[in-house]
Amino acid sequence: MKIIQITLIWLLFITNLNNATAKQPAITINGTLKGADIVKNSSLTFNLYTDYIPSALAEFKSSHICLIDSLGKFSITLNPATELVYISFYLQIPGQQPLNDLTSSFLAKPFLFSAGDVVNMDLNMKSAKIHFSGKGAAKLNCQALISSVSLPAGITDRVMQLHNQSAHIPAYQLLHESLENLIVLKTGILNNYKDSLPSDLYQLIETDMAAEQRFKHLKSLSISYTLAAKVQRDAISTFFNHFLVKTTQVPITNDETLLKSAFALTLAYQIEWLTLNFNHEGQEIHVQQIFDHIVTKYKSPIRDRLLLICLLTLAKKEPAEVFKYAAIALKTMDHSKERDLLINWTTKHTAGSKVYNFTLLDENGKTVRLTDFKGSILLIDFWFLGCKGCTQMPKALESIMENYKHRTNVKFISLNVDRSRSSWMKGLESGLYHSKGQINLNTGAIGFDHPLIRYYNYNSYPQLLLIGRNQELISSNPKDPRIDQGAEIISLIDKAI
Repeated sequence: MKIIQITLIWLLFITNLNNATAKQPAITINGTLKGADIVKNSSLTFNLYTDYIPSALAEFKSSHICLIDSLGKFSITLNPATELVYISFYLQIPGQQPLNDLTSSFLAKPFLFSAGDVVNMDLNMKSAKIHFSGKGAAKLNCQALISSVSLPAGITDRVMQLHNQSAHIPAYQLLHESLENLIVLKTGILNNYKDSLPSDLYQLIETDMAAEQRFKHLKSLSISYTLAAKVQRDAISTFFNHFLVKTTQVPITNDETLLKSAFALTLAYQIEWLTLNFNHEGQEIHVQQIFDHIVTKYKSPIRDRLLLICLLTLAKKEPAEVFKYAAIALKTMDHSKERDLLINWTTKHTAGSKVYNFTLLDENGKTVRLTDFKGSILLIDFWFLGCKGCTQMPKALESIMENYKHRTNVKFISLNVDRSRSSWMKGLESGLYHSKGQINLNTGAIGFDHPLIRYYNYNSYPQLLLIGRNQELISSNPKDPRIDQGAEIISLIDKAI
């Protein structure tokens, strides 16, 4: 199945509460897919976001499937709750493998749509480009062009040469300076559209353009730091503390724009997190430290947004501590939106709450529901084909399964989240992703966008979900058995029995 992840960001702009709650005019998107062989049941899935926090995208979206006809035509009408919303979409062509060599212009983001827009969207697979026409098209084409600007091959080649020569700091400096020059080039494109854009939307696009570029760079450095050898980690730390932290800043604008921006405060959080990490090298930074730092440095409403980002980002790493500090945050939050989002999140993830009433498919295409397992404790292992960590989970679960092999009321489910049945079958045939004794299920054609996944905000894998006999939540994020040999999960199951 060909899956093209294209993220279009429909940014929120609300001038007052009445506008926020008033019924908005529909958005109509008509389009044509070119340069691809369309087969029956090919479709585009549009994901609308009620909020846009990169670490919690699964939780804040609803999915809408639009079929593509034999001529490549498609049409969909969307009903946004606000004047502007975030959206991502992906293409599904049954029987084809994922295409992963598209250029950045095709994966352009963010795209800003307004309620009432009526646009034509042409997707050209061969040239890897998107073009819009119709009402609201100017702002979309502007953003598509902005996202098409990428680093020249000569720059990336030189960066690799420097790394190969162990000249890590010069490599990072060259990359950083080149990325900042990209922002200048992108700003030039945006300025060319200035007369076509309202000033507030221009400011939002400008803020996100710079913030997204810098956030991705810092995120890449953070991942490199985790995976690199000590010499390179030392270089990253030195580069960040003596150069990058002084030159990589959140775009200067007003609080209102920062709160509406998809990436500005996510960038701010990333800067604060890395600053604490590099200033305490060799010591692991925990929720308390970054939480206290944000509370001390910032004031509401920016503080409240950063606390929300902090807690949702660290939820999988330190779930118990996150719940503890979520309770503290709720006592101090002044901004109602962030407070409501955090209350909603904690309610769903609290032990004892009702589990999402899921519907899944077994190997024969038969529907399987949560209610089918009433009276049994369930441990669900989420995986997808190609996930390296997912191949390690079955072995890690062996001791747990062995511990309960004589208990018929403890069941183990291997849940594949691939959209393609062929990918699921390939994974099962490999024997790498499941164990004998597990019940094999799949999320069907909606794959990663299954409501169960969105409900618990699962966006990295492998992932485990532990459910009690009365279909209450035991844990939406039990400790990884690869770390503690399953000790925590066994303890939780023993208590539930």
